[in-house]
Amino acid sequence: LDAAAYRHFGFAGYDRNTTPNIDAIARESVIFDQAYAPAASTSPSVYSLLTSMHSFIAEEAGLRGELEDPFRVTDSTRLMPELLSPVFEHRTGISGNAWFGPDFGLDRGFSYFYEAYHARAVPDSTKPVGGWVLDLFLKDLDTWAQGPEFAYVHFLEPHTPYTPPDPFAHMFDA
Repeated sequence: LDAAAYRHFGFAGYDRNTTPNIDAIARESVIFDQAYAPAASTSPSVYSLLTSMHSFIAEEAGLRGELEDPFRVTDSTRLMPELLSPVFEHRTGISGNAWFGPDFGLDRGFSYFYEAYHARAVPDSTKPVGGWVLDLFLKDLDTWAQGPEFAYVHFLEPHTPYTPPDPFAHMFDA
């Protein structure tokens, strides 16, 4: 979830019933309650997640002129999906955010990569595409009949402009 505050999830102790489905998943999951994004934007954060390197390493190289784009994955950088290929034959990446995808080389190593923000011809990256991301994931999940599989699913929502659809827009006071 691209801009979700941990403190507003029920499993994290929030007193409002804001995340019942995620709370149900959390009851069967490992929770990292002291994990932090290394940057306040998507590309450097996903870069760090998929490379295990702090994004400042790439940024410093970019500032020295060694890289044309400091957050574009270089040929020598190995991504998590590449490293997982011996174990997971099917490695799916689904992105609802244009800042995580092929333009940054972050799709490398996935056996299948969906750009949900392009799939619906969304005119800008702030228009909600979460339902489409989920549909793509469920469709892909249906193909996983056998064997271990890996998926990284990146939802844009919640994200600016923070205009949830009904009935969510009216569930709580402003």
